[in-house]
Amino acid sequence: MKYKIISLKEMPIRQYGVVIEAKANPVEDTGMDMGPFSSMKLFQIPMSECSETISFIIPHTKADLNEMVGWCKAFDRDEELWEVDIDDYFEDYIRLPSMSGKSMERKCRISKRLDDGPLRKIQEIDYTGGERKIGRIQYYYGSKYLGLLRNGKRDGFGFMQDYVTGVMYVGYWEDDIQRYDYEDIMVDLSNKVDGGIGKSFFYEREGIAIGDLYSFEDCQDIVISKTNELYYGLFPKGTQMRSMRGIKIDCHNIKTKGTFNLPIDSDWKTPFVG
Repeated sequence: MKYKIISLKEMPIRQYGVVIEAKANPVEDTGMDMGPFSSMKLFQIPMSECSETISFIIPHTKADLNEMVGWCKAFDRDEELWEVDIDDYFEDYIRLPSMSGKSMERKCRISKRLDDGPLRKIQEIDYTGGERKIGRIQYYYGSKYLGLLRNGKRDGFGFMQDYVTGVMYVGYWEDDIQRYDYEDIMVDLSNKVDGGIGKSFFYEREGIAIGDLYSFEDCQDIVISKTNELYYGLFPKGTQMRSMRGIKIDCHNIKTKGTFNLPIDSDWKTPFVG
């Protein structure tokens, strides 16, 4: 498929750090020669954003930037359009910060090189083969992930720390692609916890918790268990995070209200905080 690039922009987004966003309009193949196209009716190609516009998210490298600028100049010289192999991209939502504090979603085509290339780095993990376990990913550009991993990829519930704002949010991933976002839970927790939730992750081989972690007081908390379930609500004092009243979300995004006993066998520990 061929596209007319209508804008290029450097943009920081929470999933991938600083990237290039190329907004482009598709050009239907009318059977005409799409090489030199001085004979084409250029007015038929939309030159501004419209309902057909697609946002392509590309790694922010010098080579990629030079290539995209080259395509723009080629169109200006009536030479050729940007040809895209759509198999090099996957469809996902990017989340943009807003002045209101509530981030916005935009559907985009994401370059597979952003997930598979050298822009990411696994700093510390805890997994064996194909088994899903708790682990941590530290990205080169500053974002952090703490949650469930399989084969070194985000797979299940987890926390992401936003590269742009430093704010954490909860999501659900399958093979490193985010399927669900639970930003409302984090906002609700921040409103309920005195002084805010800070930036600390509490890690344990049985699961992950974030919020008010005081074993001798009732506390509001989010817990992600190694069995791939998310619990959110009130954890009564003296239960050592093994019991809660609130909401349980399973891997099928089914929410259940009630009182639950958590599948935690050992005492909570904090091998690292970050």
